[in-house]
Amino acid sequence: MPKDDIRWWKPNNYAILSITRSPTTSLELAEAFGMTERQDPAAMTAKAKENLIFMVAALSFETRRNLSYTLEEFVLRCSFNSEDCNLERDFKLHMDPEYGNCYTFNFNDSVELKNSRAG
Repeated sequence: MPKDDIRWWKPNNYAILSITRSPTTSLELAEAFGMTERQDPAAMTAKAKENLIFMVAALSFETRRNLSYTLEEFVLRCSFNSEDCNLERDFKLHMDPEYGNCYTFNFNDSVELKNSRAG
C-alpha cells in the first residue's frame, strides 16, 4: 500500500489542540481496566501493560501480523553453512501478543540443516 493511501502519513490532516490539563478518565473505564484499586505508579504501569497484551491478543491474526515486522524487514541477511537461507522454507512465524511476530529458524524436520562446528 503506498504511503499516500495511509492517512497518518500526512500529519497536516490533523488539527493540533492546546491542552492545559490531562483529560479525565471515567470511573467506569478505570474500573473496567482494573485501575481503581492501584495507586502505585509501577503497579499501574504493569496493569496497563497486561491490559494492552490482552487487547492485542483479542485482535485478528491478520491485524496482529500487520502491526509487527515482517520476516523480510526483520531478517536482512541469512546464511547457513555458506548457503543463503530460504526465508519461506527455513523460518516459521509465531505470533506473541507481547512481542509481536517471532520467527523460528530451522523448525522444519523434513529439511536437514546441520552444522559441524560451533559459532
